[in-house]
Amino acid sequence: MKLIVNADDFGYSPGVNTGIVDAYKNGIVSSTTMMANMYGFEDALKLHKEYPGLGVGAHLVLTSGKPLTNLPKEFLDDNGEFLRRPIYLDDQNESIERDWLDGELIYKEWKAQLDKILDAGFNVDHIDSHHHMHTHEQTRAAAKKISEEYKLPVRSSYLDEKYFNSPDFVKLDGDGLLSNKNTDKQKFVELFDHITSFEIVELMVHPAYVDFYLMDNSSFNTARVYEHMWLTSDYIKGLLKERNIELVTYKQFK
Repeated sequence: MKLIVNADDFGYSPGVNTGIVDAYKNGIVSSTTMMANMYGFEDALKLHKEYPGLGVGAHLVLTSGKPLTNLPKEFLDDNGEFLRRPIYLDDQNESIERDWLDGELIYKEWKAQLDKILDAGFNVDHIDSHHHMHTHEQTRAAAKKISEEYKLPVRSSYLDEKYFNSPDFVKLDGDGLLSNKNTDKQKFVELFDHITSFEIVELMVHPAYVDFYLMDNSSFNTARVYEHMWLTSDYIKGLLKERNIELVTYKQFK
């Protein structure tokens, strides 16, 4: 079977970028998704030029950093940055409707973010979003429009199946296991045994080295170091080899 191990948040900060690239060089990460509006964008661009084999998608943002377009004040906090995730999604990832959440404005902002990534020279092969905001009931149409316009697949079970790479394509969230230093190794055996029952799987991960920007701006910070630890471990690399799991990127399915 084929496995895409996608590290979200490329471009968030230099520490995040370095952790992702190291998990690609020395671990099982095969793909990442880029944030166009964040502090570490230029640093990520430099790093990727050194490692062009790392697959790159667009990580569309509506809940971190500053927008690239002139959005109304309702989208922003007092510092001119995007409002955070709890404004839009509850603890069960259910959509919270906001009457000012205009789909056309979101489309223009996300298009500007994607265009910035493309203009920088990245060969974008798929789309997802920070905090899964493209799954929000009021943003799905914008994500679908961009997917159609740029002919890029989207990570989401909310969009029509034709936007997937395969009917058997599934997404798994690795954060719960990988972000725990003391995870029972048997849990990883169960995870990868489960993965082999599908044709194609994307495992979503968040490896990083911690820097000041990550600590100051994200509540999910030090746990990312443990994700890096597991993703580069000989143990997990051995599990993939034993099960004949092939690491790939979205490029193989465009």
